[in-house]
Amino acid sequence: MPRGFQQISDWFSWENQGGNVAVADLSGNGHQDLLVLMVDNPSGQNRGLYRVGRRLDTDGDVTGDWTDWIEVPDWFSSENQGAGIAVGDVDEDGRPDLVVFMIDNPPGQNQGYYRLGKALDANGKVTGGWTAWMPIPDWFPWENQHGAITLTDLDSDGRLELIVLMVDNPPGQNRGVYRVGRKLDANGNVIGGWTAWENVPDWFSWENQGVGVAVVDLDGVGNKDLLVFQIDGAVEQNQAFYKVGKNIAGDGKPASGWSLWRGVPGWFAWENQGGGIAAMKRNGKPGIVVMMIDNPPGQNAGLRGLEAARHVLAVPISGAWPKRSSQAWCGTRRRFRRTTSLIRRLYWESIIVHLISSAVAIPFYRTGDFSRLEGRSPTTRFVGGRTPLFSILNWSNGRLLQAWRTVGGIQL
Repeated sequence: MPRGFQQISDWFSWENQGGNVAVADLSGNGHQDLLVLMVDNPSGQNRGLYRVGRRLDTDGDVTGDWTDWIEVPDWFSSENQGAGIAVGDVDEDGRPDLVVFMIDNPPGQNQGYYRLGKALDANGKVTGGWTAWMPIPDWFPWENQHGAITLTDLDSDGRLELIVLMVDNPPGQNRGVYRVGRKLDANGNVIGGWTAWENVPDWFSWENQGVGVAVVDLDGVGNKDLLVFQIDGAVEQNQAFYKVGKNIAGDGKPASGWSLWRGVPGWFAWENQGGGIAAMKRNGKPGIVVMMIDNPPGQNAGLRGLEAARHVLAVPISGAWPKRSSQAWCGTRRRFRRTTSLIRRLYWESIIVHLISSAVAIPFYRTGDFSRLEGRSPTTRFVGGRTPLFSILNWSNGRLLQAWRTVGGIQL
């Protein structure tokens, strides 16, 4: 098992059509629990099921036991293209409620639905009944490649909002889009209206095999930051990424911009059939739980991993270039030369340049024909001293598309 990932026990599906994850304190004793959702895709009609892993420790490990799989009633789809799960006190009775989301993939246009399971007990069972499935309005794709939901009170009025993320899979490049359903009533109905669909910027994947969304206060000052997660279904091995929308407002738009995509370390799957992200507390600080459904030849496996939440604010390079240098190395999407002092490994849809701390000065091409950089080691100039620096240069057909500079992990 790759470092940082642990199996979700008793994963029985050979084929899945979605899966996701949430973290909540179901028992009210201050201990966080892990909720995992899967869509089982047997011959015939699909099934949505979830289970609870009790008492997460600071490493994201389930220290209690796992409940049995619990079936979501009235799961009507024969084909799904994504699913999500979220927990919150929707009806304000002091007990957590469960929201389950699915993307139905019938012949013709797709549709996203959600429903509310009221009054979860400590074992994750719905004790207050289920609402009917509610359609998410203005669902436009004919093909999706996964979706996710989360609950949060964006405007601090005591009523929860529902944030819905989906991947539109048209011919050509994918798009990640999200919207906010304002003010859920006690039965999960959106009574404050829906925002328009918003694009997640710089969505680079042409094929996705899982997405997730969560809200977390990264700075600990009461703001709400939006975490967006995607699994890039690459030509060879997959890779997962997440990015942060900083300080989201009541309409879901980040007031302080978006971070770069950050790679989830240790991702090993070549094929996924779902995955997601959830926020948790780790020694009083924010952390991220990621989940994947690995789809190897044979039976599938559900796995989870934990990463400390960190934030980098993205701003394009501008102004003059300082004098100090850092060495860079480059390669194609899946082939990289081995190097020391590697700060970060990221993948992009074209070519990636990684910068490492070095006193070596080699030619740098700031403008012009970037196609000649392939297979070479260009240098980008940065302020730095002993602080490790890195940048991401993304180019296609010899044209520079994007560049950023970083000092001490903070994007400038």
